[in-house]
Amino acid sequence: MCLRTVIALVILNSCGAFYQAAAQSRPVTISSLEGSFVSRGFFGGRVEVYPESLVVVFDSTFRQQTAAAPGRSAYHLDSLSVGLATGTGGEGWRLYRVSAALPVADSLAEQPVFSLGSLRFRVSRASGPALSESWIVVTFFEILSPSLVPRSQQGEGTTYAHSSRGVFAGLN
Repeated sequence: MCLRTVIALVILNSCGAFYQAAAQSRPVTISSLEGSFVSRGFFGGRVEVYPESLVVVFDSTFRQQTAAAPGRSAYHLDSLSVGLATGTGGEGWRLYRVSAALPVADSLAEQPVFSLGSLRFRVSRASGPALSESWIVVTFFEILSPSLVPRSQQGEGTTYAHSSRGVFAGLN
């Protein structure tokens, strides 16, 4: 290798080490298993906080469909995303930053219970409320199977799973 290549590799490795050191990381658990949604899930892993983005890595995940769902396979899970939410008092809550949606394999999407495996999402921190006022929300994007439900019930829907509201306490 020439000297320029070696110098470039040393600089790149130094920058990568600095960027990694700048991250603040903590465990995160998100569950909607006790909720009333038709689709519910559990997500366990960690959130890494960088100056310009958040990286949410789930090592343990699964999705469950309630027995009350019409036809058990009528709700087809299309994709998932992770976002940052905020809200106060009686105003409800809103998403203000959202990751790209991650498609779910068709072979899994209609099973009543299945593991999603490891998942990784990146959420921009470009603007918005302070991180201490925010929490993480997983969004399930679903399609009602046209062959299994009446025409009046066909369409798309979303359900949500929330982290605790203090998930970012003490982080910048």
